[in-house]
Amino acid sequence: MTNDNNTPVEAQESGQINIAEEVIANIASIAAAEVEGLAGVKQGGMADIVGIFGGKQKGVEVRLNDEGQVQVSLKVTVAYGHPIHEVARRIQEKVTADINTMTGLDVRGVDVYVKDLKLSSNETEVAEEPEELTETSEE
Repeated sequence: MTNDNNTPVEAQESGQINIAEEVIANIASIAAAEVEGLAGVKQGGMADIVGIFGGKQKGVEVRLNDEGQVQVSLKVTVAYGHPIHEVARRIQEKVTADINTMTGLDVRGVDVYVKDLKLSSNETEVAEEPEELTETSEE
């Protein structure tokens, strides 16, 4: 690992390829956002965040070990009604696959911390009361 937050990917005669940790964090955030049931990536108690920002990606932490393996931690919000354990597992699979495909790096693990649950805007609306059915009797 280099001291400027870049990950050495490959050294060749023509030079070395390095990928910034922020790039890996952005890949993880975008990959997670593509998983059905994810409502957002969070920074502790801050507002939901999904997207690309300059600098560090909030709610995503990337650590590199001496062997060049990547460990990712994500703090997420899951949409109500989706099985939390399945959403978290799909996030792990998608993040691992995308980082590996896009960077060639070995992903040692993806830790998913579900920090919140969010109702969709449709579920917060109050349903109208059905009209009472009147019984008609024919005599």
